[in-house]
Amino acid sequence: MKKDFALSLSGGGARGFFHLGVLQGLEELQIQPARILGTSAGALAATFYALGMRPDEIARSFFDFDFWKILRLSFTTRGLISTRPVFKALKDYFPDDNFESLRIPVTIACTNFRKGEIRYFDRGPLLNPLIASIAIPAIFEPVEIEGEYYVDGGPLDNLPVHGVDQQKYHLIGSNANVIGPVQNSLNIISATERAFFLAVSGNVKSSKKNCDLFLEHPEMSKYRASDLKHGEEMIQLGLDAVHSKKDALLGLK
Repeated sequence: MKKDFALSLSGGGARGFFHLGVLQGLEELQIQPARILGTSAGALAATFYALGMRPDEIARSFFDFDFWKILRLSFTTRGLISTRPVFKALKDYFPDDNFESLRIPVTIACTNFRKGEIRYFDRGPLLNPLIASIAIPAIFEPVEIEGEYYVDGGPLDNLPVHGVDQQKYHLIGSNANVIGPVQNSLNIISATERAFFLAVSGNVKSSKKNCDLFLEHPEMSKYRASDLKHGEEMIQLGLDAVHSKKDALLGLK
C-alpha cells in the first residue's frame, strides 16, 4: 500500500524559518504532506502552509509581521506579555478561526500548564491553540481554552508525532533546534534560552525514533530563537537539509 507523508515541525522561535526551507525543498521533490504536526514556531509554519500559502509567501509574511512591535507595551498586570495583540494580528490571516478551514490537516501541541500534561489540538477553534503553542512559559501569559490554561508545547513535546499511523504515513521530522557547543559568553537571556532548549532536546530525541526520515542541519546551532534577521540563511539551511536527503526522500515516494 502506498503511504502518504506526514510532517512534524519542531518549535524553536525564529529558528522556525528552517521549516520554510524544508517545505520548499519538499515541494521541489513534489512531496506534499498529507498531515502536518507542529509545536510553537513549527505550529505557525504548519498552519500558514496548510492555509494554502507557499513557503516564500509565508517567509514574506513573517518578515513583515513585526513581532516585537506587536508585543511592545503588551505587558499584563502580572508582568507577562499579553498574547491578545498576537491574536488580533493572526486573525487577519485566519478569519474563519477553525482547523476545518485548513487545506491540510494540522495537529498542534500545547502544554496544559496546571496539569503539566501535553494536549494535541486538531479540530474546532484554531487561534487559541496556535497562540498557546508559541506562549513561552514565564514570558507570555497562558492562553485559556475550555477553562484550562495552555502554553508552549515544547517542554513536553517539541517534535510531535502523536497519533501518526505509520501504516498509513511516512513520517518526516524537521528539527530546527540543533544543540551545539557555546561559542561566546552567555548573558542571562541567552543562558535561559539555552537551558530551555537543552531541556526540550530530550523529548526531540525520543520523537526522532519514530521518524522514517529526520531533517536537521548542524549550522542551525549558531542561531538564537530571537534571530529574526537571519531568516533567509535559516531557510537556505532547511533547503540544504532536504537536498542532503534527496535520495532517501525520493525512495519513500
